[in-house]
Amino acid sequence: MENFVCIHGHFYQPPRENPWLEAIEEQDSAAPYHDWNQRISSECYGPNSTATVVDKNGKIIDISNNYSQMSFNFGPTLLSWMQEKNKTAYDAIIEADRKSQEIFSGHGSAIAQCYNHLIMPLANYEDKKTQILWGIRDFEFRFSRKPLGMWLPETAVDSVTLELLAENGIKFTILSPYQAKAYRLIGEKEWHTNNNFDPKRPYLYNLPSGKSIVLFFYDGNISQEIAFGKLLDNGDLFAESLIRTLKKQNEISHIAVDGETFGHHHKFGEMALAYFFKRIGKEKNVKNIIYSLFLEKNKPLYEAEIFENSSWSCAHGVGRWKEDCGCCLSYNPKWNQKWRKDLRKAMDLLRDSLIPIYSEKMSLFTKDPWKIRNDYINVILDRSKPNVESFFTKNCPGLRDSDKVTALKLLEMQRMCMLMYTSCGWFFDDISSIESLQILLYAARAIQLSKDFGASLEEKFLSILEKAKSNNEDLKNGAFIYETLIKPKIFDLSKIGAHYTISSLFEKREAKEDIYCYTVETPSHEIVTLNEKKLSFGKATIFSKVTWEKLDISFVAIHYAEQNVLVGISDNMDEKHFLETSELIKNAFNSEDIEHIKNVILERFTAHHFSFWDLFPDDQRKILKKILSSTLSDLKASLSKAHRLHFDLIESMKEKNIPLPKLLVKGLDLMINTRLLEILEKPEINLSHLKRICEVVKEWSFEIDNAHVSYHALKYVEHLLEEFYKDVNNIEYLKILNELFEILDPLSLTWNLCRVQSFYFSIFKTTFVQQNEKALKGNAESKIWVEHFKKVGVRLKIKVE
Repeated sequence: MENFVCIHGHFYQPPRENPWLEAIEEQDSAAPYHDWNQRISSECYGPNSTATVVDKNGKIIDISNNYSQMSFNFGPTLLSWMQEKNKTAYDAIIEADRKSQEIFSGHGSAIAQCYNHLIMPLANYEDKKTQILWGIRDFEFRFSRKPLGMWLPETAVDSVTLELLAENGIKFTILSPYQAKAYRLIGEKEWHTNNNFDPKRPYLYNLPSGKSIVLFFYDGNISQEIAFGKLLDNGDLFAESLIRTLKKQNEISHIAVDGETFGHHHKFGEMALAYFFKRIGKEKNVKNIIYSLFLEKNKPLYEAEIFENSSWSCAHGVGRWKEDCGCCLSYNPKWNQKWRKDLRKAMDLLRDSLIPIYSEKMSLFTKDPWKIRNDYINVILDRSKPNVESFFTKNCPGLRDSDKVTALKLLEMQRMCMLMYTSCGWFFDDISSIESLQILLYAARAIQLSKDFGASLEEKFLSILEKAKSNNEDLKNGAFIYETLIKPKIFDLSKIGAHYTISSLFEKREAKEDIYCYTVETPSHEIVTLNEKKLSFGKATIFSKVTWEKLDISFVAIHYAEQNVLVGISDNMDEKHFLETSELIKNAFNSEDIEHIKNVILERFTAHHFSFWDLFPDDQRKILKKILSSTLSDLKASLSKAHRLHFDLIESMKEKNIPLPKLLVKGLDLMINTRLLEILEKPEINLSHLKRICEVVKEWSFEIDNAHVSYHALKYVEHLLEEFYKDVNNIEYLKILNELFEILDPLSLTWNLCRVQSFYFSIFKTTFVQQNEKALKGNAESKIWVEHFKKVGVRLKIKVE
């Protein structure tokens, strides 16, 4: 008897990019990482590509790429981020799908996903279609093959969505067993709706068009226990839980969970998964498999009906994304989710109001506005000028440059209309969650773009949002949140110019450079410095790489004290006026007449005025550190002085077990942590300085900032292993690593060494064998290499034999 098991991981994060910058801004809650994508990537997406298998003594005996053994999907917007920000993990995912085709007889382990995770049953027909087509095209772009399966966000399903999947070549999807309404043996007349529904077989779903699609209903109980229970704590129990459900020939025991379960939600979950695959590989009658290969071997003998408008995470169908259905993350008797209904109403009003605008305006350029929107994914994937030109040549040849700008704005407006429906905006408990704020940002961008086409939708939009009451009394309702938290983030090309101008006061800028998704060119730019004051003025052209909009500006900025900056931007100043104004400002600056400069800016740059706080948040923080650097240096010097002056007294108090004053303890903790981070953040670490600090930490039992210290220490260890990987015979790297590990011992760091272990393991399987053979033949240099290499292996808990 031969049976099968399959693990499916749904890997996804909501898009978090600022829609004006196409970049994620720093998220403090994800510290020490820059943002949540980066943090979860470090805890889950990377580790699953280098998952460790350990023996009974906890020593690593193998490292494998889990993605090549499991069925998985990645959200397209997440992969887009990973391609730029975590290329190592991204490449490992793509390579895993290629490798899986060798393992699974030509079938790849990856399946596609609807583009930006909106709830398909609640979407209109054109959005359903675009989401599927964009998901398929994104998949083809990355994995270089057509997808056979597609993941539906939250497994939310209706027959129209299934019809569109089948129409576009998708052979199967995965649903919760609770979404199965009835089943029967193909050819039978009677439908069965009893509790004997068996998820261990595929089911055919016959569509009104005459087409069909296969449905896999995962094992709900085991999936729940993996996601929310303790099944991942024991790899053998994990494997046995699936194996014991198999009773008949050619059954498939399979589960589906959020991929983040393996490493983010459950620490070391990727190790449990790697062990699972190792354990299953030893079974005689049970094989690991993926859905497409199972389908090739086993055609469905049963057919099923579904509960329309159902999902895996809402017991009320799809209520979680449109009403106060009772589903929430953490029950609070004083809270409700009535806001969901009005938030969706507001989004629906905006979407429906923009459809005729888009359709009418785009019809001037093409016969089929929805076809060109479906094809726009090719631009999203590659915004290079040649590719965008090719897109226009294919879809609407002969457009003037100004018409291309119009078309791109219309298409971006539609992209925002879909992004604002990303499911996470409704999933959590209040409209003030960062996920709800994110979709409101997309709505704000859509509204802004619509104004270029004469629309005035904000007032109606806010009138509905006002009814969406927040559970946070201070934030009142959706309209208040929009006015106070969203509108201040809205900007135009002038603000890009202001950002460039302000930042030029604090750091060198190039004559042509990219700032987020914009290009800034400055044909003329002059910086004047006098004492601690600085003046910047010139001309610039701002170009959006997304909409191809362009703006020529004249600018001036003066920095006269700490964060006190005054900026003037004008987009209608001729050359004569600009030269005259520049001369006035320079003369006033040289005479240190700051008030006169302010008056000139206010008089002559009437279009726009900006301050330091108009810098984008990440740059604000970077420049504030520079501004505060001298003050922080003084504070550190003061703390060091106090420590030196009273060292003997402090030492005596410590010996006599007399508590130190709290203020002094806090100050010393701060000093030690600051010094540690200063050392670890440098490109090359001074090991002797680091050793002295770590010895002090051990002696005095200082409380270190474990998260930040671990983060920076790990980055340096990874750097050393990467360099050693490039030059594997250089024993100096091994010596430094061993010394570094020994020095860091007193800190008891909590870090994930999976990437380091992966580099080491690769060297172990190749260079170590060669060096060990030489060592056994008496080569003295190789003996030293092997000795130091094994020592590093002990630190990394790798079994080196």
